[in-house]
Formats: sequence, C-alpha cells, structure tokens
Amino acid sequence: MSNRPTSVCIDNVDSFFSLIESALRTQDFLDEIRRQCRADEDSFRHCWRWLESRDRTSLIAKAAYNCLLDELSAVVTHVHAFHGCRVYADSTYHIEGIKPLTDEWITAEVRKWAGTIPASESDAGRLLQDYIRDYGGKVCAVKSLKAHQDKGGYGHALGSEALRKILNLHCPSGLERMLQTGEPSIIEFTIPVAELENKAWPNFVSDLLRIWLARQVGYPWPNDPRHGGIVLSRLVPPNWLLCRHICDSCGILTGRISEY
Repeated sequence: MSNRPTSVCIDNVDSFFSLIESALRTQDFLDEIRRQCRADEDSFRHCWRWLESRDRTSLIAKAAYNCLLDELSAVVTHVHAFHGCRVYADSTYHIEGIKPLTDEWITAEVRKWAGTIPASESDAGRLLQDYIRDYGGKVCAVKSLKAHQDKGGYGHALGSEALRKILNLHCPSGLERMLQTGEPSIIEFTIPVAELENKAWPNFVSDLLRIWLARQVGYPWPNDPRHGGIVLSRLVPPNWLLCRHICDSCGILTGRISEY
C-alpha cells in the first residue's frame, strides 16, 4: 500500500476501496468477510451492528476493523467535514476561521433579531439554555455534504438550527428578518486526524468499512453511515477551510462554490 499522505471524504470513498481491499487482503480477511456477509442477511447485519457500535461479538468484523484502523492511520492525514451556516462576509472566515459557539454569541444573536432574550421558563428560554449547556464552546459539523441535503439543508448545523427554533418560538418576525440576510452555505473543511475528538477517527474508519461492505453484498443498508456528526471543542483555523457550497433559501445546494 502506498504511504502517500491523503485525505478522505465519506461522500467520495470509492478511491479508498482499493486501500481497504489492500489492507484486508494482506491479513487474509478480504475473502472471509465477503463470504460471511454474503452468506445471509443475518450475518451481514451482525457485522454491520458490530462495526456500528462495537458492543457485540463479530470476530471477522473486529479483525477487519482493527486491520483497517492500523493501515488507514498510516496513510490518511485528514478527513473532510461540513459546517452549515449563514455567511455575511467571507472575509470573516478567511481571517478567523470557524469559531466555537459561545454563550455570548447565541444570546447576542437572539437579541439582535428578536430585541429581547426569552424568559427562562418559556419554551424558547429552555431551548436556549439547553443549547448553551450542550453545545457552548463547540464547532458542530457532519461527515457528509449529502447529509445536509437529506436532513434539511444548512439548517442541520446545530448553531443555525437552534437559533431558528428559538426565534420561531420567541419572535417569528425576527426569524423572517434573519432568513433574509446572509447567504446560506455549507463550509467544507478538513480536520487533521490527530485533531479529531471523541473517537471520531475510529468511528470514521468503521463508517468506511460499512460503506465498503454494503457494496459487496446485495442487502439493504440498515442505516446510512455517512450521516454522523463531528464535534470539535476548538477553533477551525482558516488554513483548514477548502470551499463554501452555496445554498438557496431552502437549504438546497445551488451548485455554486466559493473557494477559500
């Protein structure tokens, strides 16, 4: 296998299938995992479940996963991620990158569009508090550009989605004003494998193996492994940014791309 450093995007993994097959073939797993998973749908789903959660016994899936984790860790340097947002000025991202959400930012945005902060006992107030508690200090993204489309466009990003829900409950007219400003977008960036958090790299490898496995058999996927999230508790620096995919007002990709 080549040791050429490379990056991987889960939306375009076909080029990695040769690496997967090469890694599995060196340990004699390739024919065995194909044979077992083609045997019947129960065998396929058993392997799939183990790769998804790794809390069930599947010796062949475990062996293939461990082999692939070691091999891909030697050649993959970065993974792609997609962050939904409304862009007011590209220069902000060129200079500052994607900053983690803060208590101050989300409350300032609510006040900017609504004029007031919702009462803590209201539905909007509780949503605001829950959001700050769970996602303050983090950058949220997903692994797949298609996942944004399948799950409602750029609003799938937790910051934008939470703000929309809060304004819808607290001040619908403020939501209307917000949706008329900025350009709905999905920013594509790469994350060095060493900077991934919360087992994101092992999960990524498991996802790649499940996608490859699904291509080997004729059974339907139990679920789509591309639609997982990636959370970082740090700034995404400008030099990680690749491009901005531009959406229409409904969050649907227009085909326009702005390079960084």
